[in-house]
Amino acid sequence: MSIFNVIPLKTTGGFTRMDNKLIEALMVVDLPGRELKVALFVARATIGYQVAETRIQATEIAKATNVHPDVASKAISHLLKRRILYRIGGSRGDIGISDPSEWVYFDQPKQCPTQTISSDSDQKGRVVSITSQTKSDDSLLYTKKNPLLTLSSKEINPPPAESPAVVEGKPARKPPFGMV
Repeated sequence: MSIFNVIPLKTTGGFTRMDNKLIEALMVVDLPGRELKVALFVARATIGYQVAETRIQATEIAKATNVHPDVASKAISHLLKRRILYRIGGSRGDIGISDPSEWVYFDQPKQCPTQTISSDSDQKGRVVSITSQTKSDDSLLYTKKNPLLTLSSKEINPPPAESPAVVEGKPARKPPFGMV
């Protein structure tokens, strides 16, 4: 590599100088994109200003990384759980990046059973009636217990109109103001 291929850095505009060990660890760790964005933002906010940890709000991370604040908060929680980030002083305390030797690089997969306990497919000779199957909400929309009745328009009558009961002892209403 010759000296002519090296791109000079503009130190007047500012830049973040990061440890190679941290950059390599960020490349190796298995993180979703949003969590990687949050980790890089925290690195920029701490290492970029030469502080170990700083108070960062989820809304600030959300604006900088273009994610919803709830998503940023969840990403912070997941990064804290995997020990990539650490927090000092409770849930609203300062956040910093942990040493890569302390990180949990892979999530533990959920334990799946190696064998199906009981399944309908290995039950040979078993017949399930349709009525005993669970009905979904959609199937209940199209079923009725009683068949529908067809009525002619003469048979459909509105309920009889009753005259309003007049309560004794109550004075009659006055006409509205200006309508006399």
